[in-house]
Amino acid sequence: MIVASPHLDDAFLSCAALLQDIRRMVSVSVVTLFTEGGNLVTLSGRQFVRQCGYSDVDGLYRDRRAEDLVAAGMLGVDAEHLSFVEALYRPKPEARGRVLRRMSAAFPESAAIYPTYRWHASKGTIAQSDLSTLKSASTALGRYNTSENVVALCPLGIGDHVDHVLTRTAVEAVFQPEQIIYYADQPYALHWPTSRWRYPDGSREPVEYRGDQIRKASILRTYATQVDALFPEGMPELSEFYYAYRR
Repeated sequence: MIVASPHLDDAFLSCAALLQDIRRMVSVSVVTLFTEGGNLVTLSGRQFVRQCGYSDVDGLYRDRRAEDLVAAGMLGVDAEHLSFVEALYRPKPEARGRVLRRMSAAFPESAAIYPTYRWHASKGTIAQSDLSTLKSASTALGRYNTSENVVALCPLGIGDHVDHVLTRTAVEAVFQPEQIIYYADQPYALHWPTSRWRYPDGSREPVEYRGDQIRKASILRTYATQVDALFPEGMPELSEFYYAYRR
């Protein structure tokens, strides 16, 4: 089984209780796509770094990758990082090299595929200039589809973060529908109306899985760079919901 995770914490926020139990029966690899901050830092990108209590992008993502490996070790699953740049820091393909340096020095947003979080990265639409990322992500995930028996856990894309939508689209491009089980993206699912969830066509009714929520909370606390910002009033119970195609 592979778990396609957009960012460094998404798989565990959404699936840790299930993975804790299922890894005793099958091998589990958590494959995280967007694990780098990159060199293009917009206002939204700087705000995110400050929100996490950091002053530099590289330091934040270095520590986030380390946290992810600790969490995976506690859970007893493998963790792999595909090293794609997160949406907030992703430059336009045509703006790399010398042009990027000139543009980003004066106005970094002009060189960004998704210049802002609110108006771009959280709108759920993959930009035309980001299709090369989608292609590369699909190719990378395709390498894990080594047989028809491989199961891929895939985010629904609740919350409309473009990295979540891109991850789902990439999984759907290289796995057959009967190989995919979708999970509800937490913590977006806590607040996002179910009428706006991106249900797969022909899916069964959702299966709720609670599992050991105390153990799950303990694992999530290893993400020290994220937990306080995500849950300033304390960590809630994060129930898990799964969807599969009707067979």
